[in-house]
Amino acid sequence: MTDPDSFLQCIIWRDKPNEDFRIFKLDTVTYGTKPASFLAIRSMQQLGRAEAHVYPVGAETIHHGFYVDDMITGAGSLGEAKVILNETKKCLSLGNFHLRKWCSNDDRVLMDIEDNDKQDFLTFDDGTSITKTLGLVWDPKLNVFIFSFSPFGKPAKVTKRTILSAIARLYDPLGLIGPVVAKAKIFLQHLWKEKLHWDESPPQAIQTEWLEICNQYKLITRFSFDRYLLMPEAEVQLHGFCDASEAAYGACIYIRAERGGHIRINLLCSKSRVAPLKPLTIPRLELCGALLLAELIAKVINSTHFKAKGVYCWSDSTTVLSWLRSEPANFNVFVANRINNIQTLTAGMVWSHVPTDSNPADVLSRGASPKELLTMDLWKYGPPYLGLDQSNWPKSPLLPTKDLPEGRKRAFVFISTIDMSLNCKFVNSFEQLQRVYAYVYRFSRRAGMRFSGPLKVRELQEGTFILIRMIQKAHLRDEYKALESKEAIKSSSEIRSLVPFLDERGLLRVGGRLQYSNLDFPSKHPIILPKRHPVTDAIISSFHWKLLHAGPQSLLASIRLQYWPIGGRKTVSRIINKCVRCFHVKPKLMEHLMGNLPSERVKCNRAFLTTGVDFCGPFFYKSDVRNRAPIKCYICIFICFATKAVHLELVKDLATSSFLAALKRFICKRGRPQTIWSDNATNFVGAKNELSELKNLFSSQGHLKMIHEQCASDQIE
Repeated sequence: MTDPDSFLQCIIWRDKPNEDFRIFKLDTVTYGTKPASFLAIRSMQQLGRAEAHVYPVGAETIHHGFYVDDMITGAGSLGEAKVILNETKKCLSLGNFHLRKWCSNDDRVLMDIEDNDKQDFLTFDDGTSITKTLGLVWDPKLNVFIFSFSPFGKPAKVTKRTILSAIARLYDPLGLIGPVVAKAKIFLQHLWKEKLHWDESPPQAIQTEWLEICNQYKLITRFSFDRYLLMPEAEVQLHGFCDASEAAYGACIYIRAERGGHIRINLLCSKSRVAPLKPLTIPRLELCGALLLAELIAKVINSTHFKAKGVYCWSDSTTVLSWLRSEPANFNVFVANRINNIQTLTAGMVWSHVPTDSNPADVLSRGASPKELLTMDLWKYGPPYLGLDQSNWPKSPLLPTKDLPEGRKRAFVFISTIDMSLNCKFVNSFEQLQRVYAYVYRFSRRAGMRFSGPLKVRELQEGTFILIRMIQKAHLRDEYKALESKEAIKSSSEIRSLVPFLDERGLLRVGGRLQYSNLDFPSKHPIILPKRHPVTDAIISSFHWKLLHAGPQSLLASIRLQYWPIGGRKTVSRIINKCVRCFHVKPKLMEHLMGNLPSERVKCNRAFLTTGVDFCGPFFYKSDVRNRAPIKCYICIFICFATKAVHLELVKDLATSSFLAALKRFICKRGRPQTIWSDNATNFVGAKNELSELKNLFSSQGHLKMIHEQCASDQIE
């Protein structure tokens, strides 16, 4: 059946220029475009969803068992494997997806598959038949993963380029030979520290070390790891180990399957990273290894379909284990962020201590050569205690809970003077604050006595002084203490220029220079108010309302008759800008439309056909005579109306003769303009008059006749 959207992928083609065009329609997804990989996978998944009611097992396999166009899956029995094969094949055939290159570790599964659709095996020199699955080498008969490493001969010249090319041949996505890869990464980082160019030979010591590593790479083909790590109907546990050294840090995960007293332990995957070039402490590197383990084990749990009965994380660092049992907020940012991520990723998992000699991640963090790794059962099968009952596993030592490294430093600041007015900052009215502290003054003067009656003016004033004195002691503490002890105020103080002093009530006031004026005492020496304080804002707002929403300058002048707010202009402007009533009644200015431009400005003409002229200056230039004062000069500017081109002429003064000389030079260079526009400067008016007289002189007939006669007489002579 033809796809109705196939016309969207058309190619127009012809072999020769004279031939007719031919149109080709693409019936398949074009490979190589950006959406090609998504469309290929999405089309198969959509087919599986559409046919899930007919082929449920096949649909499930299509959804989880495919990586692009390769399928990897398995079953616990021969019957289940055949069901997966048949349903997947039939389901995909409905969309013309024909599966080929089938391979299995049991030949009975492929009995109904034609030979053309079976996988062709590759054969090693020892007769081993293998196939490649997503880049991994798999021996179907033994059901193990092995590593095929094409040996490379000794290069003619060892350079950073050839070393990187050789290390890149190590393909190990699961990290089964992680220590070998980690050692290669460490060596490459050490080579990078030498800051060599790509084709530059490294030092002799590095070359010798590299050749020794190359000689052992042929041993990689001896490694083999079981593909199937579980047992039917077995209890499964995941055990993750992490460790770090000064060179690298890493994590590895093992599967522990137990059934009927029989325990099987195998390496599942691993991951390593080299330590950063910027040195880190060992506890920080150990924490990075723990984070790597948390990320790896979370990814494994999300990728696998079996349910693990328990997930255990092991580390040989007591510092890291103590960190993970603490609150992240108690530590520095570096440690706190990683602790938080680890606790989130490993929620519900058990963190325990493992001795260093039983930690397989220790091999991963230091790296190992192929020869060393072949003899390490600890790496392949994990620590021996995992094969024992859980009661025989290592017990965690007593972990420290106090004085842990990387703790966040806490500073406690004790303030002797407390600003009680901040408790009243919700009161926006300064008059209400005055009445509140007037009652405070009344209670302080009549403690223990019952009284009633309205507040007096003196009580309001004294209460206001108590409020402001308390604010000054809290927010201008250094200046207040310096004046109390009769010391000099620091030069960095923002009120030093005000020459402050303490009055008889203990209030900070402005010294100023109005001592001998006729003003009253509060106007001569206003009370200093701190910047950006709620009470300062309340005082300014109160004056703003009393003065019927006066402007900034008038308001500040009225306030300074009693108070001196620090940074008064900005503070007053900020308060006025927040006034809602001022905003509502702010007049809106009319914006007048501009008139049309003159015709000379909008018509296409040659440059300087219509010109504007003006003078700018004066400027000064140095005289040729020594010790003479600088001499004035000016610049005559000619501007073209149409093109905005500018022509500058230097003139010595503003006389009419100087302008005429500049005009003559301008015309010689730019051509004669048709119209010149200027203002009514005397030199421009004088130039116009002289040019008009000259024009009238030349246009008079008598003068022309005299010229002709003079020319005739010259010819006779």
